[in-house]
Amino acid sequence: MWERFFDRVLKTPTNWRKAEERESLMNSSSARPGMQILPPRRILATPKATCTNGAIKDIPGEQDRRAMALTEIDFGAINFENCFSKEDGLVISGEEKLRRLRDGRNILLGASAFLALWNEWEHQTLEALYQQRGTSVFEFFGNILEDQGGSRFVLCLFRAENRKWRWGYLWMGKRRGAEHLALTITA
Repeated sequence: MWERFFDRVLKTPTNWRKAEERESLMNSSSARPGMQILPPRRILATPKATCTNGAIKDIPGEQDRRAMALTEIDFGAINFENCFSKEDGLVISGEEKLRRLRDGRNILLGASAFLALWNEWEHQTLEALYQQRGTSVFEFFGNILEDQGGSRFVLCLFRAENRKWRWGYLWMGKRRGAEHLALTITA
């Protein structure tokens, strides 16, 4: 059931490239393995992306409404937050991370940014962020989701061992290491 839901949601078109630019890149040598890494760009956000299908839903009051209002995201000006303090040791829970993120003033990127990055052709912005930061897990705390059993989770994008980007979700009760970065924008 999860797979069908996410398969449907993740096919929402949000390409930031014009068709002719996309075609030009597909025919160039830079679209093949070892392609040139472009700096992070501004890409269009999916307006007011939400997740509801009966089995999974946004939790009312748990979205960062400021993120839902974004029409464009400048990934060159993004903040990467792990929310760790010296006293934390090696891991913190998703709930603690969310609490610390909300204590700050930054806009928490959620489903709109997740879909924009996922649907981008060749995941070039994700790859550029990976090359810049060396981090392969990005979390989206702007939308907290809930399954039928009441378990809470956030969407994430991660770089697999085969160098391909994948999507997933992380339960809020799950502990996270410092390499898991939440994406935010300065308000």
